[in-house]
Amino acid sequence: MLWDMEGTSGLFDKEHAWYWDEGVPKETGVEGCEMLTADVNAAARAALDAGVDELIICDTHHGGNNIIPEKADFRSAYYFSSEERRG
Repeated sequence: MLWDMEGTSGLFDKEHAWYWDEGVPKETGVEGCEMLTADVNAAARAALDAGVDELIICDTHHGGNNIIPEKADFRSAYYFSSEERRG
């Protein structure tokens, strides 16, 4: 599964996806990452519950690090992103 923030459920403001821009409050970036993580969790749960044995999740938005690992439901999934989270 390849993920990008644009198109995330509930994400309607540019600042939620481009949270590293000057003047964007840190909380806005956290909200955007939480919305992305919720979408990833929903899709991963659906795939795994449907019988998928392995799932590869790749965060492709601005180099990765937008999915919050502590809040992610990865069960039998592999997660690929950069080493450090932004923000």
